[in-house]
Amino acid sequence: MKIKLCVVATLASLLSIPIAYGGSANITESEYGQKWPLTVAGGTLNCIPIGIVTFTSNGKTYAVNGTAMSRARQNGWREIDEIWKDNPSIPGTKINISPVLDKGLSLCK
Repeated sequence: MKIKLCVVATLASLLSIPIAYGGSANITESEYGQKWPLTVAGGTLNCIPIGIVTFTSNGKTYAVNGTAMSRARQNGWREIDEIWKDNPSIPGTKINISPVLDKGLSLCK
């Protein structure tokens, strides 16, 4: 019984820890050229050490990867789909977001 109580107390304390960013970087459309996958001109890419990548532009924060999306609602983040460009070459698809995601994940290291 004491072990269960300790586990519950530990989990409760971990859930109350504020999110700390591992790193951030300003990124812009001019850096990526035709490969820029977003409809905004730029913003700040952030990584939270457990692999959560977010992008902030015009006062709004967007969840970039699945790990961030799983926490989007509780943190008030929007879905990246709102600003993710359609791929004009292949209807029904989006521009490859991997370069932005990879840069975001590198900020956690």
